[in-house]
Amino acid sequence: MFFTAYRMIGGKARRPVTFLWNGGPGGPSAILHFHSFGPKRLEGGRLVDNPDTLLTSTDLVFVDPIGTGYSRPEREEDEPLFYNTLGDVSWATRFVEAWLDRFDARSSPVYALGESFGVPRVAGIADALSARHVPLEGIILISGGKILIDAALPPARNAALKLPGQAATAFHHGRLAPARGGDIETVRRRSLDWATSVYEPALTRIGLLSDSDRNHLASELAGWAGVDPSLVDRSALTLDMRMFRSGLIKGKTLYAYDMRLIGSGPDRRADASPILRYFADDLGYRTDLAYWGIEPGQPPINAEWKYTGDSAAIADATAGGGPPERQPWISRAIGRDPALRVLVATGHWDSQNSCAANRALRLLGTAMERKAMIVRCYEGGHMIYEDAPVRQKMALDIARFIKAVRR
Repeated sequence: MFFTAYRMIGGKARRPVTFLWNGGPGGPSAILHFHSFGPKRLEGGRLVDNPDTLLTSTDLVFVDPIGTGYSRPEREEDEPLFYNTLGDVSWATRFVEAWLDRFDARSSPVYALGESFGVPRVAGIADALSARHVPLEGIILISGGKILIDAALPPARNAALKLPGQAATAFHHGRLAPARGGDIETVRRRSLDWATSVYEPALTRIGLLSDSDRNHLASELAGWAGVDPSLVDRSALTLDMRMFRSGLIKGKTLYAYDMRLIGSGPDRRADASPILRYFADDLGYRTDLAYWGIEPGQPPINAEWKYTGDSAAIADATAGGGPPERQPWISRAIGRDPALRVLVATGHWDSQNSCAANRALRLLGTAMERKAMIVRCYEGGHMIYEDAPVRQKMALDIARFIKAVRR
């Protein structure tokens, strides 16, 4: 198991420690490490000091899941044990406990941060650790709410709350009628109002709608999204996000992780050399292994991934219904430990998430869950931290969160 830990020597007693995971699920920690929260940031092909590092507030442990970075199973035949949702949560939980023991940090306030698929990973870790009486101070969930939202929000509300992101994107690309709003915040507010007051109620009684009502609703939905009404599914009266991304601008497809962009997004394959030199020369970690995730040759973990685990574990984890990665892990953790706090961060331009849905999910929770959750939205995409001003703001919010929730 490979990790990179940064610890402040001679600091205050009980300095917090935060474990960080990227997503994928087969992604190493390099993106969070060198693009967002580590002490060094990759810019212009070289590593520079990162003024937005979280090291000012907490010790950091960047973790590479098995099959990524320099982490490997001892035997190739053991890969399936790690390339599944429940096995992944199991090893990650055991790693946290082993690290805390190995580095005498059991008394430290502990946080866990996950991005994208790292969100259900961290949610599962929080649930597992609370069951083992290992308290977490807080968890930070970045750009991964969809996995949790799809399981919790009623379908009509889930569909309706995608619209503000579509409307804002249409406005950004000049595809929205001026009458719908003259600035981005007005567009978001008005589209949300229409989605919740008109669209969602209609979806809840879709079987009773006349053909005229259906046509009018489809036309209005398309108008708010800035697309041709033919893209609206007339049976479900919904606008699929993929259809939206490919249909907003003729002949072009919006980048799924940041709908302000067109195409496949930035190419990070050139990022490997400075990172590999940093591990070998600055940190003194020398190995003949390839760093999977930024160097060629990594096994196709995402293609091999099983969103399951062994049958006994699945039966236990899915007692409430649904696949294991969509279980109420956070709710169970908060139920066991009401002091646990949750920060949810989402980028407005991320097609795979919804700020409006995250806010609605919080309001659906119990009083204890509403007290535990903080929702923040940023003018960024899936990788929120790619824009410098947004990265600075999010880092400050996380630092405040860590300071505020400490027991």
